[in-house]
Amino acid sequence: MNLHDKAHELVRNIRESDAYMRAKNAKQAIEQTPSTLEMVQDFKRRQLQLQAKQMMGQTVTETDLSQLQQQSEVISLNQDARTFLQADRELQVLMMDIQKILTDVMDEVSLFSLEQMYEEMGRSQ
Repeated sequence: MNLHDKAHELVRNIRESDAYMRAKNAKQAIEQTPSTLEMVQDFKRRQLQLQAKQMMGQTVTETDLSQLQQQSEVISLNQDARTFLQADRELQVLMMDIQKILTDVMDEVSLFSLEQMYEEMGRSQ
């Protein structure tokens, strides 16, 4: 058995999944309206910035969370944006599940788990 072939097979299966197809179609829909695309990109950018802040051990303020919540409420009024974010979230959950399965096998032979490495990175800041 060639593991690289299995990895490519997994990618093909992901691309054929309902979650992937919904995300792809939703992405194409928001790309048709530049203002929607920009709004979603700005929201995703802000989400990533807050996640990075948390991972680096920095405090995420109530103001940060409130602004993100307000932005989320505005986006939810746009059907294409809402559909994209739901489909994107579903695909991310699928990918995180797959990542967890792969990480578990690495944890069996690693000195530090991925979770421990993140904790260590947070402490060094």
